Amino acid sequence: MRKLRSSPVFSHLTCIISICMVYYMILISNLTIVQGFDSLIQLPQSSASRDRPRSKRVILLSDYGAKGDGLSDATKAFNDSWKVACSCSSRSKIVIPAGNTYLVKPIDFAGPCRSKVTLRISGTIVAPKDPAVWHGLNPRKWLYFHGVNHLTVEGKGIVNGMGQEWWARSCKINATNPCRHAPTALTFHRCKNLKVRNLMMVNSQQMHMAFTHCVRVAASRLKVLAPAVSPNTDGIHISASSHIEVKDSIIGTGLVVFYGCQTYSAAPNLSVNEDAYVKFIYFFFFFNCYFIRELLREFDIYYWLIL
Repeated sequence: MRKLRSSPVFSHLTCIISICMVYYMILISNLTIVQGFDSLIQLPQSSASRDRPRSKRVILLSDYGAKGDGLSDATKAFNDSWKVACSCSSRSKIVIPAGNTYLVKPIDFAGPCRSKVTLRISGTIVAPKDPAVWHGLNPRKWLYFHGVNHLTVEGKGIVNGMGQEWWARSCKINATNPCRHAPTALTFHRCKNLKVRNLMMVNSQQMHMAFTHCVRVAASRLKVLAPAVSPNTDGIHISASSHIEVKDSIIGTGLVVFYGCQTYSAAPNLSVNEDAYVKFIYFFFFFNCYFIRELLREFDIYYWLIL
């Protein structure tokens, strides 16, 4: 019986098929390995993709149960959304949408945060009307930011302290009442590289805004309003801070106080209403400003040297 011999063509074809199968198996194996180690092995990126900024995470209050009806307590939603934003490794933005009103009890927004955080206030934030809500809490605080770096608070929204009941209980309105502390609506304590802009603040329980022990603050396009009869509703307090700029703002409260600023502070283009009383302490530089009804007679300027 004659022995079968494979033709050269058949042998060559078999060899090619075998090589292809081996290559395919190696390719599948490598893809599996790469998927497991994609964080360690990265393909080269173009300069455009390297320069592209990381995406910003947008956080909606409604995702955390806030109703925005002005009656339901939204404090937990604010607190939960802040914790998420502050823990993000990339930039984040908390959005308070226009057309909604959020009732918020006294709350601390604590840092430090892992990355830059923006609080976009397009709607309205209101405080509880009843001072009893502060029972057992610090009576000087409502919205309190502390230890946060690279924070931006902006929006064209409104922060309403709902201070009417606080005013009615003030010893300055009724001398038979005991004198008590009342909250500052918006406080920034030990914050660095802070931006506050495009906000309206009205009817604070006492002071409207305060910066304490802050460094590098840019506050602009603010509107602070309260009735002339409201007691101690000062506009802006600045203390033990440096490199502060307040500009392009309108202060319509009974007293505008800037004090305790150590270095490089300025307030260009600041409008003050006809009833305001302005005081500057500790080297606060004030220039290029205009005032309603020329209130030069209302200025007290003190230069206190801190050694």
